[in-house]
Amino acid sequence: MHPFGLHGSRLAVAYASQTNLIVHREALRGQLVRTDCGRGTFISKIINPNDRTWIHEDVVGHAIDRCNLWYDGHDVSFSLVEMPASHRLSLHRHETWVAVYVVKGAMEVESDGGAPARVEAGGFYFVNPGEEHVETSLEPTTVMIIKAEPNIQYQIDADGSRRQVPAK
Repeated sequence: MHPFGLHGSRLAVAYASQTNLIVHREALRGQLVRTDCGRGTFISKIINPNDRTWIHEDVVGHAIDRCNLWYDGHDVSFSLVEMPASHRLSLHRHETWVAVYVVKGAMEVESDGGAPARVEAGGFYFVNPGEEHVETSLEPTTVMIIKAEPNIQYQIDADGSRRQVPAK
């Protein structure tokens, strides 16, 4: 057996040790094969690229395109966000943690007044609860966001106070 789960024409996609669940993706036919190793639990949600639903929403005062991949009451969510080049999410903070993986493109991230950092495709950054930061896409960019829920985020003024947004 290959160390990454390659065996014949099947590629192991996921293994959940707590449930002893092994999931294989039939490489040639695209079929999903689920193997229960005795505990009766299977993968609960699978979203392939053609199954994604995108929404256009306002985030910290800026419109973005988001595909909510998963949020099912486990206090964490997964989503994809697409941003055009030079799209800037102004100074803001979250009350809970946020992890960001750059799928394609590149981001510039400034945190708590520090020097801007470039994060390229395949790179990752983590935002601690309450950390003030600015995020800018340097080119057309897709990121995967994993965050604690509920995730309350808001713009802040230069003095660090919460910006009051007029009611719509």
